[in-house]
Parts: sequence; structure tokens; C-alpha cells
Amino acid sequence: MSREARLMRMSDTAWSERVSASPSTGLLQALLNPSFYPDAPGHVELIETHISWVFLTDRFAYKLKKPVHFDFLDFSTLDLRRRDCQQEIEVNRRFTHRVYLAMVPITRGPEGGYQLAGPGEPVDWLVKMRRLPERRCLRTLIRSSHFDAHTQTVLAETLALLYVGLAPVTIRAADYEQRLRAHIRSNGETLLSCAVASPERLATLHAAQQRFVWLRSPALKTRVCDGRIIDGHGDLRPEHIYLLQPMQIIDAIEFNPEYRANDIVDELAFLAMECRILGANEFGSQLFDAYMRRSQDIIPAGLIDFYTSYRAAVRAKVLALQSRQNGSPLDATPVERYLRLADEAATSFRRPVLLAMHGFSGSGKTTLASAIGKCLGAEVLQTDWIRKQGRPAPAAPSPYGSGAYTTANRHQIYRELFALAEHRLQSNPTVIMDGTFLTADIRSQAEEFARRQGAELLFISCECPASVAEKRLRSRSEQDHELSDANTAIRRKQVADAAPLASHEAVAFVDTTDEMEVQLETVRRRVLELACAP
Repeated sequence: MSREARLMRMSDTAWSERVSASPSTGLLQALLNPSFYPDAPGHVELIETHISWVFLTDRFAYKLKKPVHFDFLDFSTLDLRRRDCQQEIEVNRRFTHRVYLAMVPITRGPEGGYQLAGPGEPVDWLVKMRRLPERRCLRTLIRSSHFDAHTQTVLAETLALLYVGLAPVTIRAADYEQRLRAHIRSNGETLLSCAVASPERLATLHAAQQRFVWLRSPALKTRVCDGRIIDGHGDLRPEHIYLLQPMQIIDAIEFNPEYRANDIVDELAFLAMECRILGANEFGSQLFDAYMRRSQDIIPAGLIDFYTSYRAAVRAKVLALQSRQNGSPLDATPVERYLRLADEAATSFRRPVLLAMHGFSGSGKTTLASAIGKCLGAEVLQTDWIRKQGRPAPAAPSPYGSGAYTTANRHQIYRELFALAEHRLQSNPTVIMDGTFLTADIRSQAEEFARRQGAELLFISCECPASVAEKRLRSRSEQDHELSDANTAIRRKQVADAAPLASHEAVAFVDTTDEMEVQLETVRRRVLELACAP
């Protein structure tokens, strides 16, 4: 059911139920009895979700909240359930007309039996809703091939007009970005724990989405500042949309405003993605054309693809968690369908990128590489680490050009570096190679390696005054557990032997005496050009 989908949007910890109680069997039996209702229906159907029971009569639906407490909602007391019933009505009346009718108390009669809206103190509350004709549900229309061109146009224009009029929420750009990162991380961890696909495939998808958030951070900030983060629906899917006069959209998320505080593009991409899963492949283009025409919103490149990929991963997680919670075998087909769509949508921003740290010892390469790795969720592969693996530690650092620093050893270390990078590219579209890349032959080998991998290569050239570099090296030599053996003598030899960067080599020049934020911004701009270029 739709509510289960939203339960899993934030993290799998949301399924950690801390308080659970069930109403008496007598109450459920009373609600299943047609004589309980004033309209005397012919029969009553029960639908159970993780947080509610819904009783369907001929004309109405009555929702009873379960007395549960999760990390993201609390229905554990009568008063909390009453408040949520009221909130559900208020939130959903923004998207419906005369559907969410009223809160109705359940009371006890003189003989102790349950009554609907009788005298006395309420023992629980119901949300009373008007039932809508299933034949006009968007999901039904798509499945029955009745979602024709005219209907698509009308729906696209209606939704565009609706979303242009929704109020923006007050949120800090940093908080919005942090929330996106947390959701992506949760999706990745949960999908991995459910073993729905290979770890490499899931890791690549997760890393590509995280990389997009960092690379497009200024664009996301602009969207927050421009009021594009709105108090929306939160669960805009075909099964919630009824093409009536007027259009009705039910089941908006009421219990946590954060779940409704979404980018308009996010909400519309979610719907377009679900329509595509059902077979309405062209509706997304119509929907966004209508929205952009009415809103004058210039959507940043890749943003629709990003939200599509993100939402498809969420839906794959939902299905996997539903199966795990029910204790039933995982139906891999629908999960794979969503994962395939998530992968396809990520193609535009998943281009492999190799970042090669270039510069003399003491230039700040490793510090910057580590910071980039944290932003991108990428591993840093260090030539210093490779140099010391399986090799006896020398009594004293070798002079540059001898011992571990001979030309033959250096080439062997870079061959091992490229082999490691090739392996890492299977699970992350970004790999950071922390070496020096000072000679033309090593850089040429890096370029050939990148070509074989179908990856973009960017040399990140770290620069600073010699006095700063030598001070760093002296300070580093006093530290324990330091991988690098480089000292001032080695640095001076590097300076003498280095080949200048060629004009054809893609380079980001970084002054490592700048604040780290400035250094990262320089790198971000250049990586964006490579990773998301058409």
C-alpha cells in the first residue's frame, strides 16, 4: 500500500517499531460489521497497512490509525492519533475536493458496544473519506491503455498549474543538501543489506548520486533560494491521482512535514518515473514541458535525471524492505525494474572520472585528496602506500632516483596504482590517485589508462611556495605513521627533474595555501565540467 512506501523513505531504521499495541478484536470486528455504519453498506472490506486499518464501505473509506511509534511518527496515544487525523484532513484538502470529509469519533454505547459518533468520550478516531471510482485512477488508466494523448496533456497542465501555486518552505540550503545525502546513504545501505543486486552495482549508483549532490551543490542552493522547495504532496504516484472534475490527489504525507518539503522537480520526477514504470514513457516530457512553461523555472542540467534515479532507488528499497518485513521471498523482477531505471537515469551524471594528484612533495596533495574523497565518497589510492606494501622498510629513506625511487620501481608502483584504480572503478565512478605524476611518461601512461577505462582524466596540480612545502615536510617527518618518506632533498630533486604539464592535459591548478573550501571549489568546478558534460 502507498503508506508503506512513505514509511521507508528516510531509512530502514524507520521500521524499528518501539511501541506497538493493537485495539481489541472487538473493535476491529465492530468496524467490519456493516450495521456499524449509518449508510448500512452491503459489505465492508478491510485493507491493512503498516500504520493503519482502512475499512471500505460502498461509498466511504474509514481510516483507523494503528497505535504505533516509529522513529518518524508517533500514534501511540489517543490524543496523538486524534491530532494526526486532523492533520491528514488539513494536508490532503489542499489536493482534493470533498474527499476528506471529517474526523469521526468511536465511542462506547450504554451496553459497552462500539458506536460511530455516539455520545460519550471517544475511545479512538477515524478519518472519513469519500471513495473515488477506481476506473478514474491514473494507475488504472495507464494499465488499461486509456491514458491517451489528450488525457496526458490535461493532466500535465493541471499538475503544472497546481505545483506553481504551492507555497515554498523555509529551509537552509545546507540542510536540504545534507538531507539529500542522508537519504541517498540510507538507500544505498538498505539495498546492500537486502542483497538486491551486486555490491559493485549498488555502490556505483550510490556514489554517482552522492557525487551529483556535491558537483551540483551551487545549483541546489539556488533552487532553495528561489523558492523551488515547496510544501508538496510527498508521495505523488499514479495510484493517488484520480482524473475527475476536479482532479483529486489523495494520500499526501501528513505525519512529517519534512517528507513533503521537496523540490518541485523531485515530486514531478517521482510521478514521471512511476508512470514510466507502468508504461507511460512519454508523459514525463509533457509534464516538465508544461511545468517549465508555466513556472519559467530553468531546471539545471541533469537534475531531472538525478531525482529520477534517486526516486527509483527509493522504490527498489521499498519493495525490498516490504518483502523482508513480510518474511516473504524477494520478487526480484520489480526491484530490478526500478534499479535498471535508476541506473539508466544516472547515465548522464555517472561518467567515470580519474583524479590524479600532481605536484611536488609537501605541496598539499594528500590533504586535498582526502578532502575531495570525503566530498565524493571516493577512495584515495596512494603511491606511498603501494610503495611500502610487501617491501621491507629501509633503514633510512632512499635518495630520489635510487632504492624505492628508481625509475623502474616508480613505473612498477604506478602500474600497481592503475590496477587498483581499475578495480575501484567497478564500484565508484570517481577514483583519486594520489601520486606526484611529475614526469611526462607517467602522465602519458595515466592518459592511456583513462582511455582504456572510458574515463575522463583530470590532473589536480597542487601549488604552494617552496618555503611552505619544506616547512610541511619538516613537520611531517616528526610524525609517526607517516606513509611518505619524502624530505626537502627529495623535493628539490623532483623540482629539478619534473616535466612541465602539457597544453593538452586537463588540469585544475590549486593554490594549497588557500582555505580548503576555496581549494575544493576549484576542483568541483573542473570535475563538473568533465563528469556532467554533454
